[in-house]
Parts: sequence; structure tokens; C-alpha cells
Amino acid sequence: MNLIKIAIVEDDLLYLEQLLDQLKELPWLSIKGVYHTQKDAIEGLQQNDPEVVFLDLDLPDGSGINILKQMKHSSDDLPCFIILTVFSDDQHLFDALKAGATGYLLKDETSPAELEKLINDVLKGGSPVSPSIARKIIEEFRKKPVITSNVSNKLQKLTKRESEILNYLNQGYSAKEISNKANISYHTVREHLKNIYKKLQVNSGLEAVAVLKEVR
Repeated sequence: MNLIKIAIVEDDLLYLEQLLDQLKELPWLSIKGVYHTQKDAIEGLQQNDPEVVFLDLDLPDGSGINILKQMKHSSDDLPCFIILTVFSDDQHLFDALKAGATGYLLKDETSPAELEKLINDVLKGGSPVSPSIARKIIEEFRKKPVITSNVSNKLQKLTKRESEILNYLNQGYSAKEISNKANISYHTVREHLKNIYKKLQVNSGLEAVAVLKEVR
């Protein structure tokens, strides 16, 4: 069995202990690194190449968002970064999403017992967010002026297959489920999703679906 490689970037030792206790209960995971600072995380993540990273934003030597930015510049094949933080303000949220975060979870809304489901969701192509964060994202799109022509132009850049996959995403299907429905490999779905995000100028499936909804 291939183990899923996990890394954690967290300087709150008590919270870190809770995370580790829960993750160690999952036999299909391999914890490849635990880091307390931005500097150690950047070095360690590049060496260990995890698939999923739980990332705190408030680190002793700077923001975890800097880790996202530096990793994004150094490689096109990023791990899935799930933000675990106490910050619920718009600035941290949207800076993290723009930098490439896959999910955004608030510590006081996420129990360690939920981690198994969250990891599975991410590996299936999902973008887990806390309920209050999902509302913020929706409100942000609502208050922005809708420039339908620009949105339509972006959507027209998608190939027929990419449009098909985006519609499946809009219906709530995961990347694994889309691969079965479209009769293509999971890897191919992930590549199509990367192209969709690039053409729509977004960083997640949640944002891509929001763009689609703007013209419907």
C-alpha cells in the first residue's frame, strides 16, 4: 500500500501534539516532516516532497503565506496546502488562496478527529474550508461587480473537455469521480484542473465554480 505523505508546519506545541496524536491513528499516512518555522519548513518540504501539508500562518519568523509563495516559485508541482489557523479575516484568507492554498480551516472550527475526512477530500480534488470561511468567499464574489463579458471570455478559452470537467466540478463531483464519469485517468483530470485554474485565473475548484456561476 502506498502511504500518503503528510507534513505539518505548526509552532503551537499543544495543538501540534493533538494533530500528531490523531494522524498517527491513520495507518495509510506517513508523517514526513514537522516544522516550527518558515525557514525550516521551506527547506524540509523541498527535500521530503509531501503530498499534503497542514500549514499554520502565524510562525515565529513570518507568515506561512511566504512558504506558499516560495514553494510556488520553486516548483510547478506543489503539495496540497491546507491552512490551519486562527485568522479568519479577509486579508489572510484571500492572500492564502491567491498564493495557492488548497483549503482554509479555522482551528476553533476544526477538530483533529475530522482530519481523515479532510485529507481524503483534498486527495479527491476537493478544497475544504470552514463554514464561516465559505460564507466569506461567497460574500466576496457577491460584492464584486460582475463583468460578464470578461468572465465569458475566460470561459471561452476552455477546451471542450475542460468545460466538461468544470461542469462536473460545479455539480459537486470530486476529481476521482470525474475521472470515472469522463473515462479518463485521475492524473489527467488533475492536469485539466490545473489548466482550468490557470485560464480562469483562480487557485481552487471553489473559485472556478464561482466564476462559472457568474454567467449563469
